[in-house]
Amino acid sequence: MTKQWLRIGECRRCGLCCYMKNLVTAPALQFKIDPKLAAFLETEQGAQVACIHLEYDIGGQAVCTVYGSSRRPPSCTAHPSSPNSVTKGCIAFTFIERESE
Repeated sequence: MTKQWLRIGECRRCGLCCYMKNLVTAPALQFKIDPKLAAFLETEQGAQVACIHLEYDIGGQAVCTVYGSSRRPPSCTAHPSSPNSVTKGCIAFTFIERESE
């Protein structure tokens, strides 16, 4: 039997899952990072870089510019798929374990 997870919750559009570990050596603040998240990302998660499709609306909520299109990466569509894949700091989702054959 393998574990399967039932995801409960809805995205709160915080944008945390749209930041990735910075693969280059430049500091994160040289990239497009929302000022409200910069301190958290620098101290809690290390240097980060924002997805090129991430923008923020006038109310400060994250907006994916390719959401709902064929250009949206499959990894984003399925995220998060298990408790281990929830981005640190995200409080939008919980999971219930289900057994399957």
